[in-house]
Amino acid sequence: MKDLPVSEYVLDNGLKVLLCHLDGVTINTVTVNAAVKIGRLSDLERGMDVAHLIEHNLFKGTKKFPTRDLLDGFIERVGGIGGGSTDNELTNYDVEVFPNDLEKAIEYLNEMLFNPLFSEEGFMSSCKMLKEERKKKNDLFRDHFYEFLFGKESPWALSSLAEESKIDLITREQVIDVYRFYYQPKNIVLSVVGNFKKEQALNIIKNYMGVVTNTNINLNISQRPNLDYLNKKVKVTGNDFNRIGLTTGYVFISKDRYREKVLFQIIGQILGLMSSRRTWKKIVGEELLTYSFEIGYLSIGNIDLFRAFSYFDQSNFIKAVDIVFKEFEILKKTLVSEDELSAAKENQKRWVCNDYRDTWMIAKNITSVCAIEGRFNNVEELVAEIDSVTAKDICELVNKYFTKDNFYLFALGGPKKNNLEEEIFALCEKHKIK
Repeated sequence: MKDLPVSEYVLDNGLKVLLCHLDGVTINTVTVNAAVKIGRLSDLERGMDVAHLIEHNLFKGTKKFPTRDLLDGFIERVGGIGGGSTDNELTNYDVEVFPNDLEKAIEYLNEMLFNPLFSEEGFMSSCKMLKEERKKKNDLFRDHFYEFLFGKESPWALSSLAEESKIDLITREQVIDVYRFYYQPKNIVLSVVGNFKKEQALNIIKNYMGVVTNTNINLNISQRPNLDYLNKKVKVTGNDFNRIGLTTGYVFISKDRYREKVLFQIIGQILGLMSSRRTWKKIVGEELLTYSFEIGYLSIGNIDLFRAFSYFDQSNFIKAVDIVFKEFEILKKTLVSEDELSAAKENQKRWVCNDYRDTWMIAKNITSVCAIEGRFNNVEELVAEIDSVTAKDICELVNKYFTKDNFYLFALGGPKKNNLEEEIFALCEKHKIK
């Protein structure tokens, strides 16, 4: 895959702009993406829903387009489509149009980002919509797992049920204050990807967004948590569910996330569903202990996890845990074969290329990486990074992080009174991992 021709600019007001010109018969549209450096974990004292509420409100109307119908109609009349999303670290807004309508896309995002109305009606509608989302996304296992990792009183214990009730406590004025703090040009990365003229695009962005000034508002922003929040290493919570949810692995803070993330992703290919599928093959394919099994790398803010996750009947639970522990130990003691490593690397390269398959994916990826890590991904460098991984690199990494101090296991389900925790402790002693 050819590298992406990305040019980086910083406007006088601090707005970072990434322009990626692509041409060819398959490139028929242009995508503009804005990544604002506020997410669910940015301002926990006011609740994780503030960033999400801001996102919803920005679609409710602006000074020039005071209703959602007028705002949507402005971009839809030229065949464009806009959207937004809020994750742990960022809020992304995007709009895809035909190349001749690039200026309309910039104007559309400029109105949303810097001229929202925050009407009382729009705010109430956003709160109601967020409550409905909460009901659909209620994840009991995740709630209990976060409480286990970070403590019940920690703001990182992101209980869906608790947060639903907190929505009623968030005021429109609080949301506006947080908006004013974060939605400043110096806190935003904007990208344009597709078939367009760079000089023309940059001038359009300067005319609309280059004249926006930064505010001096100050907020008492919550500090990022660290691993001091981690409670006990092993916990089994019975609640009379027939099946037991399990997650186990290692939690840590990576010293070099850019490089080590690549290594952990390749390890996930080896143990998980792709490539050699070591652990997946034994648990799902051979032993038939469950119908689905995930294993791989995950980040929660500044915290990293490499974890296995699935649901099991109680009769299969201990056997599954034993297999996972054995696979972790094998990975620490035995070098991965060249054939296995080669297959894993090829699969990982396919995943990387899949992340850059169209203008929408490219735009979101380069803005998000730039906003979080201060750079944009060079695809050729990413592929070269994957190619450079050796079996020794993997062995050294797992021995660095797969340690007793970093180990955790959490299970939810089964009878409220059971001896699963004692059996797990016995397995930990057997495998010398706790």
